[in-house]
This record gives sequence, structure tokens and C-alpha cells, in this order.
Amino acid sequence: MLPLRRTATSLRHFNKQFVCTVAPPTPSQDQPEPHLLQTSKSILQTIITKPQFESLLPSLYPSSVLLNPSCVSLTLSPLSNSHPLHSIRYLLFLSNLPSFSPSSLPLDSPVITSLFLDLLSTKYPPSFTAIVLDLISNSPFHFSDRVYHASLSTALRIHQPDLVYKIHEKMPGSEPGFLISAMCAQGRLMEAYCFLKEGLKSGFVPHLASLTKLVGGFSKAGYFGMVSQLLHLMIKVGVMPDTYTYQRVIHGLCRHGLMEEALRVFNDIKYRVQAFCRAKEVDKAINLYSELVSCGMKPLLLTLTPIIEALCEEGEISQAIEFMRCMDEMGLQPLERTNDCFIKAFCKVGMAEEGMVWLVNMLKNNKRPKRETLNKLIESLCLGRQIQDALLVVNAMVEMRYHLEVPVWYMLVEQLCSGSLSSSILVLDEISAAE
Repeated sequence: MLPLRRTATSLRHFNKQFVCTVAPPTPSQDQPEPHLLQTSKSILQTIITKPQFESLLPSLYPSSVLLNPSCVSLTLSPLSNSHPLHSIRYLLFLSNLPSFSPSSLPLDSPVITSLFLDLLSTKYPPSFTAIVLDLISNSPFHFSDRVYHASLSTALRIHQPDLVYKIHEKMPGSEPGFLISAMCAQGRLMEAYCFLKEGLKSGFVPHLASLTKLVGGFSKAGYFGMVSQLLHLMIKVGVMPDTYTYQRVIHGLCRHGLMEEALRVFNDIKYRVQAFCRAKEVDKAINLYSELVSCGMKPLLLTLTPIIEALCEEGEISQAIEFMRCMDEMGLQPLERTNDCFIKAFCKVGMAEEGMVWLVNMLKNNKRPKRETLNKLIESLCLGRQIQDALLVVNAMVEMRYHLEVPVWYMLVEQLCSGSLSSSILVLDEISAAE
């Protein structure tokens, strides 16, 4: 990797020449010449295999070849996919060549430029990345929307809201969401809110990220009346607040000592999980649960139980068991009714033996299943001709002073009568005596 000081100097040189360029030439639509294909492959191999390729390439190829736009494009496209960090080094190496011109670089390629910006923002200090963003904002030609979006996102990520405005001015279209985020970063909350209201009148629908920033800004400042208005506005325009949005509200409430209100908001999130489960929208409930965990909120028994029970109802037993393991890891004891749900789920999918195993574990832990659960298990065992197991469950019911339901009685009698008559009579006599 080029030393940071040298790299920054290279980019300043790059920026200076780039701004002075009037416009890039129109790329040729013809196929690249065969010798350029071979040359680009050789350059690519050198970049990948030679640690100090920057000092080696000028001795192998003249500048006219290294800066040939077709050759650069043929080299950079595969390099950005297989070795993204090398692609940055390669771009900076080219910009440092004495005869460099920005027309040599396919920077109007959204993939390459987006990758370039993204990696710069994660590998280099914000001041260095700002040089590249300033380069784009001052360029004499327009990029694709994707490049501008990547630039705006990067400017926000490195906390450079002024660059957001500069880049936005260059765009042929408008992206109010990024402007709202930039205003929030500068603490201009009311201005951002008014801008949002005006945008809504024009049919603009903001994205969740910018609205969450605005909610977070008002929450941090303690303007909870505005927070309430914003949350209602989000729902009205169809942008549903996610767990991170509510987390910003909760943090703001706690920051200002409003603990009861913070707890109420947190409970609202939990009850949304239950509501999704009641509506048989288990996927949404699981997604919301995952957001809770990712935001550092510890799920409670009231959050996990409806998810597990809904999964059992849908026959997704393996997934329900995973959630049970999560409960165990957090030291949470499942409700007895949750164990009943598992037994019924096993019976529903024809896995009565597994239901029997679950029942045994319940009894070992002094858990008492419901009468209808045991009746369901006996019915399922009889359908599978597992009479001995069914009789074991009957004995457990007798000890718990439970009664067999009439349809289950008939099913059990039918199965017993299909075997040895004498043994069947003895069993029925024992059950009748217990009843």
C-alpha cells in the first residue's frame, strides 16, 4: 500500500488535473484490440503477484500503455472484484504518473467508483476521504446516480455534511433524504423538519434512515412533542419505524430522566411482537426480535413465548427449538403451556414419538401438561399403532386424575380390540376402575 502522505499528495495532484479537465472523451464502442487484452492481463498478473508493483510497472510498460483508457478499464474491472484493495492502489498509482489525465480512468463506472469510495472511507482517515469526495463535487462532468449516492453516504459516514450539499448540487436529480440527514448532523433539526414537510407536499417519501436521524436528533434534544409528531408522520406516509428508531427514542427519554416513558416505549415494541404472532405473521415477529437483539435490547419471556408458540402452530418445530435454546442460554424458564405447544406440534406433523420424549422430559422436571395435550398425544400414538406408548400416557393421566375424552376412548378401544382380546379386556378394566 502506498504511504499515506504520498497517497494524499497523489490524490491532490489527481484532484488538480481532474478539475482542469473539460470533459471525458466518449469511450469507443469498438472491441479492444487483441494486444491490449494481453497487456491488461499481464498488468493484472503483475499487480496481484508483485508486492511493489507501483515501482515495477513503469519499467515494464510505457505511460501511453499504462494510461490507455481501454487498458485501464480491462485491468480495473476484474481487479476490483478479486482484489479490491489492490484496485485502490492501482488507481492511485495511475494518478501519480506524470502524464496522467482523468480521461484515463473509468470513474464514471458506478461499480468502480462506489467501490473506490467505500474502501477509502473504511481504510483511510476522514480528511483523506474528503479529498476524493471534493474531487467528485468539483468534477466537470456528471456521474451515475449510484456514484452520487455512494458519495453522499460516504460524506455522511465521515461526518462531512458540507460535502453533502456540494455533491447534491452536482446531481441532475434531487435526494432530499440525504439533505435531511446532513441538516440533522449539523443540529439544524427544525430546518430539516420544515424541509421534510415541504417535500411531502411535493410527493417526496423520505427513506427510513433520514427519518430515524431526525427522530434521534429531537430525542437527544428532548423535544419529545416533535418526536411524537414524527412517529405518527412516518406511519402515515408508510415508512414504519424499526427497532433502531425506537431505540433512539428510548435513549433520549433515559437521557432526560423519563424512565417510565422509556419503559412504555420498550413495552410497545414487545407487544408488537405478540401482535405479529397473533396475526400469524411470524416472519415479521422474528425480524423484530432480531432487531431487538442486534440493538442490545434483552428479550424477555413475554417476547420469546409468542414466537415459539406461533412457530409450533405452523409446524416449524426445529426453529422453535432454537428459540427454546436461546431462552435456556438466557436463564429463562419456558411457561408450561409452551411445552404443551411442542407436544401438540409433534402430534400435528406425525411425530408422536418425539412428543412422547418431550412429555417424559416435562414429567422429569415436574411440569404438568394439560389434559387436552395428553389426549392429543394418545390419539396421535393410536393413529401410529403405538399402543404401548399410548397406554403409558393413559397411566400418566390416571395419576394426574385426568379423564380421557370420549373420541380418544373409542380410538383406544378400537386399537386394543385389534390385538389380543384377553389382554385388551384386562387393560380396559384397569382404565375403567381408575376412571
